[in-house]
Amino acid sequence: ARLERNEVDGAREILTQLRESSPAVADSWEWRWLWRQANQSQSAQQTDGAIIDLSISESGRTGVVALSNRQVNRFQINAEGKVSPPQPLTGDLPNHARFTAVAISADERRIALGTASGQIVLIGQNSQQTLNGHQGLISDLQFSTDGLLVSGSHDRTVRVWDAEDGIQLTNEKAC
Repeated sequence: ARLERNEVDGAREILTQLRESSPAVADSWEWRWLWRQANQSQSAQQTDGAIIDLSISESGRTGVVALSNRQVNRFQINAEGKVSPPQPLTGDLPNHARFTAVAISADERRIALGTASGQIVLIGQNSQQTLNGHQGLISDLQFSTDGLLVSGSHDRTVRVWDAEDGIQLTNEKAC
């Protein structure tokens, strides 16, 4: 059944009042399900390009997405699952690069971007550097909890980098 906008707004208002008057009710699966239904249209964000890769921080509250239009956006997810409007990453990103993989560190201080040319752009809070080593498209990036960045590439190698200074620590054939 199609719900009119004012019906959804009314349902959201009733659920909010119920949560405020009886906080224990908000812990029930029924309330959470109804809340998601009432906020469904607000939790989705449409992007300007197709999503190539997505990474979520360990807290589950911050995400980074690489798009087919060569943009990279950062977004927040609140406790109700609502996604904030995406914020384009700023800085000196290579505007010609086609980003193929993204990762965000557990502490949310670093973002890694893999490119089709095999480069990795490592963005810190006050720094940015390009890591070179792969000879093919970067297909996956992951941060470890102890400050390492692991990259996989179409060149059939897995490389481990020190995420603090960008030094390559290992270069192994993966397949």
